Amino acid sequence: MKLKMIAFAVAAAAAAPAFAVVSPAQLTAAVAAGRYIDMTGASATKATVKTALAAACADAQVSFTANKDRNAYGCTMKASAAGYPAAWKGQPFVVFHSVSGGSLTSILGMSTNVAQQNTTVRTDFAGCASTDGGLNYTGCTVEARRSNGGLSDVEKALFQDVLDTDPPVGVNLAQIVSKPALAAQSFGIAASLPLWYALQAQQGLATAACPAGNFTPACTPTISRTQYATMVANSNNSNLGGYYGWEVLNLGAYDTSIHAGVGSTEDMIICRRPVTSGTQASSNAYFLNKNCAVAGAGKEPSADSDDSGRYEVIENAGTSDVKNCLADGSTAGAGRQFRIGVVSSENLPKATDNWQWLKLDGVALNTDAAQRASSVEMEYGLVMEMVMHYSTDNSITSPDQRTALDALVAELGNDSAPKAGIYVVPHGTTYYTGAGSVIGRSTNGGNNCRSRNEYL
Repeated sequence: MKLKMIAFAVAAAAAAPAFAVVSPAQLTAAVAAGRYIDMTGASATKATVKTALAAACADAQVSFTANKDRNAYGCTMKASAAGYPAAWKGQPFVVFHSVSGGSLTSILGMSTNVAQQNTTVRTDFAGCASTDGGLNYTGCTVEARRSNGGLSDVEKALFQDVLDTDPPVGVNLAQIVSKPALAAQSFGIAASLPLWYALQAQQGLATAACPAGNFTPACTPTISRTQYATMVANSNNSNLGGYYGWEVLNLGAYDTSIHAGVGSTEDMIICRRPVTSGTQASSNAYFLNKNCAVAGAGKEPSADSDDSGRYEVIENAGTSDVKNCLADGSTAGAGRQFRIGVVSSENLPKATDNWQWLKLDGVALNTDAAQRASSVEMEYGLVMEMVMHYSTDNSITSPDQRTALDALVAELGNDSAPKAGIYVVPHGTTYYTGAGSVIGRSTNGGNNCRSRNEYL
């Protein structure tokens, strides 16, 4: 019996974390004391947010997971945590982070209407269980709860049309702050493999130096900003569906007396995101000038209700769904193999994937493994600067929570190893330092309708 007890004690010691950690009970108490943030919004920064929060920890960061889109992170805040509320320092604090639903939930999540809120890890951490001594918990149950704000791929102005028709309940939009988050990411035009190879052949790149499976920039076909805008604009869909089709990319018109290329028998299929998505808002602004132009000057994007003839739009809830939509072109029957859409560049296509990037205006976004070098160097154009949304209404975002969100934004601007596709926006004394930098050469100041200007 004594030996068994010793063995049990040794096993328990081996399972215990090497550092002190906060408990769920301590974090529940922290919520009651107001030392917490409920965040919603964009998924691209999920890993970056976790890392930025860890920088404020005096002990090991504890993670709670309901699923890949709903997490929470807690620890004891160190006394030297820059910019955070003084009352939080030396005390347990927790950040709940739900990234389900896209960037617009950074605003809609602040609603008093449960239907507009996100579900997130419960404040009592019900269902959470750990098998590693309390560092990582899984199986957490969720509840719908009003958020205090969150990160978005783009500022609220680029969602204005959606907010005009479906504004959040209990949120005064005039009180929403769009604070530059000091981080930027690029977005790419992705194509199904049948379309990618057809374009490669049409552009004379299918050579011995570029065999099948070689997706390096030197072997990658290009598409222009104007060409993509033509394909996705609502005002063009009837002509595209009934007559021109893939002739936009010189692959063949549906009227074969004009050009009987390989695209003449293929439907035009656009794989896109819903209106709540920052990816879609970025595409709308960059290609169609939507929500950037004076009233009536921007174009509307085609939606799934605009299918016409051989032109089809498929709206997908998440980025993974867009990638699946594109990849399905490889297994679809003849006539449904050519597919195209916008995907954020934190996604890294493998050689075995059934979709790949196209160049945009002759520039590849994947000139480096982290898919940011050409954006950092101001060569690649489809780049958006992220913002933090929160309210000046103390009942939605308390003064301490605004202070903490500002501190989190500042830490995002200190990231020396951002996630793929993301880089740091130059600011203050943080600026570009040469080839291989994770800090960009330019900024638009958090206004994604403005041109980027070099930071000198």
